[in-house]
Amino acid sequence: MRLPTKEMREHPLFAWLPEEGFETFEACFDMEAENLGAGERRESRGRLGYLLSGRLHTADGEAVRPGELFGLSAAGGGRCLTAQVPSTVIWMDREIMTRVCYFDCWFHGRFVTELKQALARQERRTMP
Repeated sequence: MRLPTKEMREHPLFAWLPEEGFETFEACFDMEAENLGAGERRESRGRLGYLLSGRLHTADGEAVRPGELFGLSAAGGGRCLTAQVPSTVIWMDREIMTRVCYFDCWFHGRFVTELKQALARQERRTMP
């Protein structure tokens, strides 16, 4: 499924990204959107995911809400996710965090910074 850029631009993680950024990330980092129906399950398979809309639960019962990142673990393994309601996930290659794309685009560095800040905010919300 093509990236739903209009919807993505409504999220702070993507709002600043120029149109060519979506095209580049789609090509360089296999960024793609996937719609899941309620009850559908997916493995992250080492990919980094961003929940654009809907609600997911991990196999251990952890809730994933719109605007949250998931699938980034030290081991890089998969996480089993189940859509609780119709949901849209943006999948991307985990290497987006560590590898510079061959286009050497200025927005890659900015996107990594945005990802790290989003992860830090997410971790602060889940700390006791």
